[in-house]
Amino acid sequence: MLYVFDIDGTLGKGFNGYSYYLNEHLELGLSQDTLAELKNYWAFTQLPTVQAFVQNNPRNQERYLHAYKEAQHDPGVQESLVPTRDAVSVVNQLAKAGKVIYATCRKQESKGLTQSWLARHGFPCSEQVYICDHYHFKYVAAYDAADPDEYIFLFDDHAEDVIRFFASWRAITHILP
Repeated sequence: MLYVFDIDGTLGKGFNGYSYYLNEHLELGLSQDTLAELKNYWAFTQLPTVQAFVQNNPRNQERYLHAYKEAQHDPGVQESLVPTRDAVSVVNQLAKAGKVIYATCRKQESKGLTQSWLARHGFPCSEQVYICDHYHFKYVAAYDAADPDEYIFLFDDHAEDVIRFFASWRAITHILP
């Protein structure tokens, strides 16, 4: 059995890195003390400064969403993630039953950082990181890493995007001659 794990949002979560990143890149002017007191990302989004920024005009909403999407690729944001509850113990248990790899849509230049983060937090097989350009490439990477006839289990908070791609691909191939 091959167990394939996404990292961001699946094995690792964290809001602090996102809050600091968005504050800096959108020039919100929030103090470090204010950010340090936040309990979660929702609390960040509810700050009057953040609300005013987003509600001022549609351009700011677009800037916010763009910055939020880009934040996932920031090394500081990636380093600030903490393992989700029981993630390390679960992955270690599954590593005893089969092979473990990690497939992520992070950028190629963050591969070493990703491997270090996994090792630092006690995840097994931390060197087995596959960088993928799109969600559906995670399954392709898994297929390539799997032995013939080996079952593949994909753990990903965006699994529906992988399924959606293959469902649309199947529909396209049925209409082609």
